[in-house]
Amino acid sequence: MKKLSNLFWRLSLIVLFIVGAAFVSESASQAQTFREAFNKHNAVMLLIDPKTGAIVDANPAAGLFYGYSVADLRAMSIQQINQLTAEQVAEERKLAATEGRNFFIFRHKLATGEIRTVEVHSVPLNVDGRTLLYSIIRDVSKERRLEETLWHYQTQLEQMVDMQTAEIRRNSQFTILVLSIGAGGLAVLVVVLMLSLRRHKRDQEKLEENRTHYRRMVNGLKEHFLYSHDPTGTFTYVSPSITPILGYTREEFLTRFDTYLTDAPINAAVPERTQASLHGIQQPAYNLEIYHKDGTARMLEVLERPVFDNQGNVIAVEGIAQDITARLALEQDTKVALETARHASKAKSEFLANMSHELRTPLNSIIGFSEMMKYEVRGPFPESYREYTDLIINSGRLLLETVNSILDLAKIEAGKFDLHVEHTHMAEIVAETVSLLNIQAARKGIEITNNTHDMHHMNVDPVRIKQVFLNVISNAIKFTEQGSVTVVNHCDENGHNISVTDTGIGMNAEQIEIALKPFRQVHGSSLARRYQGTGLGLSLSRQIMELHGGELLIDSTPGQGTTVTLHFPVETDLEISPTED
Repeated sequence: MKKLSNLFWRLSLIVLFIVGAAFVSESASQAQTFREAFNKHNAVMLLIDPKTGAIVDANPAAGLFYGYSVADLRAMSIQQINQLTAEQVAEERKLAATEGRNFFIFRHKLATGEIRTVEVHSVPLNVDGRTLLYSIIRDVSKERRLEETLWHYQTQLEQMVDMQTAEIRRNSQFTILVLSIGAGGLAVLVVVLMLSLRRHKRDQEKLEENRTHYRRMVNGLKEHFLYSHDPTGTFTYVSPSITPILGYTREEFLTRFDTYLTDAPINAAVPERTQASLHGIQQPAYNLEIYHKDGTARMLEVLERPVFDNQGNVIAVEGIAQDITARLALEQDTKVALETARHASKAKSEFLANMSHELRTPLNSIIGFSEMMKYEVRGPFPESYREYTDLIINSGRLLLETVNSILDLAKIEAGKFDLHVEHTHMAEIVAETVSLLNIQAARKGIEITNNTHDMHHMNVDPVRIKQVFLNVISNAIKFTEQGSVTVVNHCDENGHNISVTDTGIGMNAEQIEIALKPFRQVHGSSLARRYQGTGLGLSLSRQIMELHGGELLIDSTPGQGTTVTLHFPVETDLEISPTED
């Protein structure tokens, strides 16, 4: 495995709808850099929704590894690939925590049906306004099979040696017994002795055959080496693969193990683990740092076990070691790249959140002066230019609404979005919203029916919740050509629900997922021109509901209509904001 000399990638979630190219050009470059690195890298990479397990994106390397197209992988969930049960996944995570690993061992199924053992390095990452699991997958099937086969043959050989030794001992005892019978049984004794010797010879030949097979396996190791040392810590055996891994010859390496240890803090626990092995306690795999013959430091992962004599005393410690220096360097480079991407994303969000005043002030000025021109505050205005003032005012208001939504999203991402919570009468907010939108609905011949009743007071930010209702109901009106929009409420054991149902064009499951992402419009280009909008309303509304501890849920059928439900939990951690004197 080669070291990475540069960072894997830099990731920046970018606000695609840009007001003023001078403020967000750097963010666009970061997103492009991440996408190029993601798609061109040879490592297998996936972006996974942590809530549903859906594979949001995969790079071409993932498609080659799993045997699916990238498009097929995007339509799948990680549960279709991961062959471990939920309980087995939990057990693996617990084992990783116990062993101090920052990766997990899973079994993934390829398109061919073949099962591969993989290491999964996974961290949360904010991508396009949603938190995804950024996962790097490495195939370790060969390594696992080699370790299992090696220990299997070693155990089998030891059992065979023990059995044959015991059998030889029994045969020898039998021979002595025959000799004691006397001269009268000499002929029988000779025959038995010859048979015994012949059988012993066959056993010796079989034992030598097994030893030869074992030596071939050990000599064939390339990425691992075997070793054993006595209770004093002096190596008594090391496999030939020590030379390509650490540069030493077998003869050079047969000294005390602490001769090769560096001064790294990680080595402080090595003597304690060795003593535990010498006391007969099996140790989990652990890492240590050792000097290569060329003087460089190498990180090894070792797995040891105590060796007992017939009386149960520990007479040696034997183990298997692997050089993981390159793998740890890759993990560190990946960690640095992910941390850089997080900082870039946070810096972008904080920049937009801090630009609130600078962006809103000039837009308010444009709208204000346009209205002064329209209403001739400073005197008569030419009739031919009046229609232009309406265009300026409408465009300015639309742009201001877009900027406000973008800044709200940026504040949420930067953690600067504050709620001003009050004990609010929800029925009044619904009624006010319906009243504001009745004129808009009437222009399309649509009737809004408010069937809410027995609405509870709730601890919410009334301004933001009203913003949510305005977004949801105005969307229902926008995408309904004829029919009605109905607002109803109901309560259950989980909380309070307010639903907005329309008889509009509806959406399928894929379109619902798109609708909840910022700057994404569901329908094709012709419909997008017809139903103008920024694609921010539902995404912003969902995040405002989540800040209140609630949810925004969508149930829709193409051609029949859509129901958007706002769910408020029975209890939340929101406290009434202090009033200003």
